[in-house]
Amino acid sequence: MKFHKHIPAYPLSEYIQHIVYVSGSNSSIPYIKELPDKGVNLVIELQEKTINTAFLDSDLKEKKVMKNAWISGLQAQAILYQNKQDSSILSVRFTTGGFYALTKIPITAIHPVCLEAELLLGNSFKNLYQKLINTNDVLQLFGHIETYFLQYTSDLRFEDSLVKFIDKNIEKPIDWLIKKSGYS
Repeated sequence: MKFHKHIPAYPLSEYIQHIVYVSGSNSSIPYIKELPDKGVNLVIELQEKTINTAFLDSDLKEKKVMKNAWISGLQAQAILYQNKQDSSILSVRFTTGGFYALTKIPITAIHPVCLEAELLLGNSFKNLYQKLINTNDVLQLFGHIETYFLQYTSDLRFEDSLVKFIDKNIEKPIDWLIKKSGYS
């Protein structure tokens, strides 16, 4: 099993907590668990023909088949992913509010709990996916992810963009602001 963790440099470190690469699973670990900590994760399967199964409940009855890449958002309980031996995954973990700050896509748009990444991020993500599946070097994989998300940044810092969003929508109910910004 190969495992590499990368923490992006500033300014992406304001939005992305870390990027993890995992390849060649261990058959003694049947599932990988994503905890319900109100965060947003982008999971990218680098083996184009590998299909992953996400179990959205603890009794493994509610499942969703995931291919290529998906985004998970707010969930009430842990998501279990079947640990496939032929899988190579990049996982992008966003800071609290970081996904919204970068993409301007509200966390409430990630519904159901797991959604195909291309549906939210569009054709630009489809182009990124093609680059990723044709890259063998782990450091280059991290570089492609960083380059992709750097296009979303501007000269505004994370806190500034959040403050401007709240200021622009100050007349909205506080519950709405919390849901849209990811901050309470």
